[in-house]
Amino acid sequence: MSTTVTKANPRSRNVPKRPESVDAPEERAAFWFLAPAVILLLLFLVVPVLMSFGLGFTNARLGSAYAPEFVGLAQFLRALTADPTFWAGLRNIAVFVFVVVPVQGGLGLVLALLVNQKLRGVTAFRVMFFMPVVTSMVVVAMLWRFMYQQDGLVNAIFGFNVDWLKEPSTALPAVIVMSIW
Repeated sequence: MSTTVTKANPRSRNVPKRPESVDAPEERAAFWFLAPAVILLLLFLVVPVLMSFGLGFTNARLGSAYAPEFVGLAQFLRALTADPTFWAGLRNIAVFVFVVVPVQGGLGLVLALLVNQKLRGVTAFRVMFFMPVVTSMVVVAMLWRFMYQQDGLVNAIFGFNVDWLKEPSTALPAVIVMSIW
C-alpha cells in the first residue's frame, strides 16, 4: 500500500474572489473623465514644483542673458546666514500664521454656532456670514485696497491719515485684518 502525499496548491486556498471587472467602456469613460484633471494637475502643480526645486540649486535669473549655472547649496546658505530679508520675511510669515490661524478658527467656530441658533434675525446673519464665501476674492481684495488707501474708508472712519498697505509698520496688521475677514 503506498501513500501519496499531495501538496496543496497555494493558489487554491480560500481566497476571496476579486469582484468582477468593470466593463471596458466604463473604464475608458473613467479614463477620459480623469485625464483633463490629471493633465492640468501635472502641468500647473507638479511641473512647477519640480522646476522650482531644480532651479533652487542654480543661479538662474529672470531675463538674464547668461545660462544658469549649478551652484549647489550656496544660495540656501547665503539666505540662512547673510540675508536679513529672508529672516524678516520668515518673521512676518510666523506672525501672520500665529495670529490668523487661531483667530480664524475661534471666530469661525463662534460664528458657526451662532448660525445654527434659533434667534431673531438669524436669516440676515446667515446672509452676512456666507457673503465672503460667494464673493469673488478679486472683488474682496479690491474693496480692501480701496478701504486702506490714504483717502479710504478706514482713515475716514477713524480720522487717520495712513497709507495702510505702504507703511511697513501697518502693512502686516492690515493684511492680517483682511485675511481674518
